[in-house]
Amino acid sequence: MIRMPGKFRKREVERKGTEKEMGKEKILLDKNAEDLAHPERLSQEYESESSKPAEEKTAGAKYRRTT
Repeated sequence: MIRMPGKFRKREVERKGTEKEMGKEKILLDKNAEDLAHPERLSQEYESESSKPAEEKTAGAKYRRTT
């Protein structure tokens, strides 16, 4: 009989990883559902982002790596 002790350990790690990812996705879905329930909040956020000057929007762009 061949024993593979690492096989089950690896599966457990994969399960934990997927549970963590599913938790993150669930949080995002909850946030999206909340935003869809209150569209005025989304429109206010969009207006505030679109009214910013171009320099403010691209402030982090100078630190981006270009190749």
